Amino acid sequence: MVTSDVKLDVEAFPAFRELLVDCQDYAALSGCRFQAYAFESNGVTGKANAEEWKAAVQKAMPRVKEFRKRVQAQEPGLVASIDVAYRLISAEGVRSGIVATCQEMGLWPPGVCIPEDDCAFQDTTASLPLIAQRAYNDEMRREREESLQLLYRKATTASFLVDFASEAGLALPNLTESHREMLDEFMKRVEEWSSQGGSSRFDLCPIARAGKALTQGLAKGGQNWDTTTGTAVNLVATALAVAAAAAHQLSRLSGEQLAAETLGVEAGALEVSDGVRECVAVSKRKRGRKAAAVIFQAEGVQEDEGPKAPFDLLKLEEDPSLQAEGAVVDDNGALVNSYYKRFIQAFKDAEKVRPSQLTDAGCISLVTHSHTAMVTFSPGILATRPTGLKRPGVRPGEEIPEHVRFWDDSLGRRKGVVHSRESWGAGYIASPIKAEDKKRQSKWFNVKTWGCWRMAFVLARLQQQDGTDGVLSGVQEGWNC
Repeated sequence: MVTSDVKLDVEAFPAFRELLVDCQDYAALSGCRFQAYAFESNGVTGKANAEEWKAAVQKAMPRVKEFRKRVQAQEPGLVASIDVAYRLISAEGVRSGIVATCQEMGLWPPGVCIPEDDCAFQDTTASLPLIAQRAYNDEMRREREESLQLLYRKATTASFLVDFASEAGLALPNLTESHREMLDEFMKRVEEWSSQGGSSRFDLCPIARAGKALTQGLAKGGQNWDTTTGTAVNLVATALAVAAAAAHQLSRLSGEQLAAETLGVEAGALEVSDGVRECVAVSKRKRGRKAAAVIFQAEGVQEDEGPKAPFDLLKLEEDPSLQAEGAVVDDNGALVNSYYKRFIQAFKDAEKVRPSQLTDAGCISLVTHSHTAMVTFSPGILATRPTGLKRPGVRPGEEIPEHVRFWDDSLGRRKGVVHSRESWGAGYIASPIKAEDKKRQSKWFNVKTWGCWRMAFVLARLQQQDGTDGVLSGVQEGWNC
């Protein structure tokens, strides 16, 4: 059992004390991330230390079920604790963003003569060098004083609880006006300092560089895991980043790209699904008018005219769970669908930002076709194979593995026979590695399930890679997905 590596501060949030006590072993193994899929059947199968995981999950399971019901019932004490946890993570995110920006601007430390116990970096009406010196003093004090190091543990616990509440379906609080105003004022100080020639290092694009550092720094507040995949704290970081961008233009990134930039610190395997889409949204504003961020609206951050900064959302494919050695599989070696479905929206968004003129083996993005059998699931994503593309979802230079094959039965084999929308299927199939392996069926990755051709191909290739490594040993049912 894992007992020595205690991660969670069980006294920090008394209303959740029983849950935190029983989740200590699980938190030590997960890096203080709470992910509901681990508590599903076969949720931890395939991990290197699976027995420890199973024991930790079994120990925590009763409390997880109990508190999930209580959170869903919105017990006042629990909801209030989640609100406190969210605000703590937001505050840590703002601090981390300020620190990262000051470091990027060459103000670490800036050399301003103030007492070392002056740590009031929250006063963003001060000059940028003074804010930077105070943030530096605060950072040094945290490293020196053990009592302040406990704050990190409390933030770690807060992130765990926010994850838990989000997985239980609780709507997270809105970002506070004070945090928005703080980010707005801070970026004004950055602009003022840059316009005065504060650093020759950033003469060409000081605000863009500062904005990028800020958005990446915001994601580090309370972060305590190896990857950002599947954590509700993603939403906190993204909300902060979009608030900063809406209150003050940091760069030419769209709202969707800004979210990816913020969460791309760890290979970007965002749980972009609906939560991030909501979180990156702010109201549009007319040129010349200052508009406060309106989180959870329908539009993205308005961009100034001009070329957009490039950002490759396909960094999400670098996520450890999309590599053969880190694939999440069940007892039979099949990829766990419930885990990988969290990537669906991210893959869709990645395809939308790819060039539309794909004529070779590329994946479809903003392409339209008039073929009557085509079925469109979301803007720019065609479910069936587009005319002229024999290998949809496969990038130029990539090869389809030997045991992965393409299928598309959207059109019947007989002339004039067309399958109904409900019955047709298309995608990629990972076949058994050995022909004599009759106990194992092929695993089908249907584009109707996975939302775009790229994800269907990536998963089929990943499944085949796992099989090559000897992970697959026999599958009975549930392989078609």
